[in-house]
Amino acid sequence: MSDSPGSRPAFDNFDAAVAEAMVSNVAMTGIPTYLGIRVTDVGPGTMTAELDIRPELLNPFGSAHGGTLAALVDHVLGAVLFPLIPRGSWPATTELKLNFVAPVREGVLRARSEVISLTKRTAIVRIDATNGDRLVGAAQGTVTINEPRPTVWVPRIPSRASDQGLWRLPSLSCGRSSQESTSSLVRDKCEHATTACSRKKRNVFAEHAFLEVAGGPEGFPASPPVPQ
Repeated sequence: MSDSPGSRPAFDNFDAAVAEAMVSNVAMTGIPTYLGIRVTDVGPGTMTAELDIRPELLNPFGSAHGGTLAALVDHVLGAVLFPLIPRGSWPATTELKLNFVAPVREGVLRARSEVISLTKRTAIVRIDATNGDRLVGAAQGTVTINEPRPTVWVPRIPSRASDQGLWRLPSLSCGRSSQESTSSLVRDKCEHATTACSRKKRNVFAEHAFLEVAGGPEGFPASPPVPQ
């Protein structure tokens, strides 16, 4: 991938703190943890990650399973966007074209992604995968950028005097009716609460309950809000 001046868009909103946290690898879970993916570098619109080839990642013919390379590529395809989008937003891969150029049998499998186009809702990312000095994979993908999911604070009806506090619950789904949202989300935590959700304003109202919607990590209150 070319790094010549003018060949890549400028990313003035690059969040260095998010990039630094990604390189620390402390938030790895699930498949990335199992594969042993390590993020080694995150820059404005670029990301590099790698993993060690080990026996359980091989196919019956002794080379790295295609899913191993695909998982590494998909990881850097989406994660490269985190320092570029509003905190609380999340990137979702919607299309990926991967060419397997050469087999990988041992050593370190490395993937480097580069954002070549970015709008508020979509991004196009290119990825090169290498094993030592060899190119072993080339990919390009499209990512949809989803808005932050609101966090809903719901006061719990205490069952005893010492049972105080607030429940922090997943957001109400504005795609469902208020009746469905109430029955599936609020009923077990806040008895007699009635809710209504507005898709446009993302406002949540409740009878006998105080709710606050906050979008993303920067908006999360350190402690439950106090009604005015």
